[in-house]
Amino acid sequence: MVGRASPTRQSSRERFQTPKARELNMRQLRAESSDTEDAIEVVDTIPAAPQPKRTEISAHLRGRITATKVQALAAKVDRSAATTSNHASQEKGTTNTQIKALTDLVKSLIKAIEDQNVLHQNQIEVLSETLTQQINALKIEVADIAAKTEQIQAQLSSIQVPSPSPSYAEVARTPPNSWPSNIQTLTSMGTTPSRMTDTLYCTIDTSRVEEDDKDKAQPGPIRKAVEEEIRTMEGQDKWRCAAVIRDGRNTERIKIACRDEAELQRVKEAVQKTAAEGARVLRDQLYPVKVDNANRSAVLDAEGKVLPRAAEVLGKENEVNIAKIAWLSRRDEGKLYGSMVVYVTKGSDAARLLQGQYFHLAGESAYTSIFEPRYGPKQCYRCQQLGHKAFMCSKPQICARCAEVGHHHSQCQAAIPKCVPCGGPHESFSRKCRVLYPAQNE
Repeated sequence: MVGRASPTRQSSRERFQTPKARELNMRQLRAESSDTEDAIEVVDTIPAAPQPKRTEISAHLRGRITATKVQALAAKVDRSAATTSNHASQEKGTTNTQIKALTDLVKSLIKAIEDQNVLHQNQIEVLSETLTQQINALKIEVADIAAKTEQIQAQLSSIQVPSPSPSYAEVARTPPNSWPSNIQTLTSMGTTPSRMTDTLYCTIDTSRVEEDDKDKAQPGPIRKAVEEEIRTMEGQDKWRCAAVIRDGRNTERIKIACRDEAELQRVKEAVQKTAAEGARVLRDQLYPVKVDNANRSAVLDAEGKVLPRAAEVLGKENEVNIAKIAWLSRRDEGKLYGSMVVYVTKGSDAARLLQGQYFHLAGESAYTSIFEPRYGPKQCYRCQQLGHKAFMCSKPQICARCAEVGHHHSQCQAAIPKCVPCGGPHESFSRKCRVLYPAQNE
């Protein structure tokens, strides 16, 4: 038997070995002791066996060692296979658990996304409804602002702009065919500013329209109806209104701007055909100019009435179109000169008369100035009572001279007048009436 060396011999042998050699020997001994299962007896003496016998024993040991190693390796493989199988089963269970968890997570995410989509859709609907309401409110505000802007523009157009009048010396120094340089465009109560002096308007009064038809008496429907009516005329298939505005001083009146006289006549005809029941077309806009120191004989006849062709004659003499003339001074007084007001159809003509400061009458010249009407008490010239106008009156006609029913004062032949409001011996519109003018008759 081959035994291990005795401790004495091993220690004496190791004494002459290097540290590295000793370490290698220790590793070899550990490996052999771990791989072999049978115990090898250790003897104190080495038998004196022949060399071949020792060789056979070593081969036998090596076979047993190899078998032992094979068995150990097989056991190790079995253990590894078992471990691998356990790990595989554990990994399979873990994989199934992870797949189930991931499936549940995906389902929960899909449900959360669907809920979020529904919530977003509801929010979008609410926001859309809110925005629609806000847009409608803004449209109403814009319409109100536009209406107020039109009223403000109309009010601005009626504002009187004071202008200094030139002195007599300045007018005298001015050449005959030119205007004084310091004269500005003058305006009056019925005269529009210079930028609108030649604008023609068709004015529609809607104060008598019934409440059921008020929606038809608004600027929008009136514009649409007039345009549709005029487009039916020959050559007017693309015609449009120049402007439709509401009068700032009287919101019951709507004005349609026209480009020329011919268009004004067409618009009037269209309005009369399409206007709502109760609406009426007023006469053309006129521009008043006051004339002082006018020769009475050139304007009035012997009875104090305006001559029939006075407006036409004076219009040609002054190169303007005069619609009517009204005498302002007292007719019953025998004064040769007095004041009157002439109404011209164009604002530019009124401005020219005011700037020139003169008005010609049968070769003579009178002075022009801004007309400022005096507003007395509101009196009806149908029944002669106070508090309303004639277009609102439903009573029968009463004469303003004799207070009798059935005729106008222009046709009255009574010698003794009688006032309807106070019963005095004067006409119903006289300044001697104590009811109409109490301050003047105290």
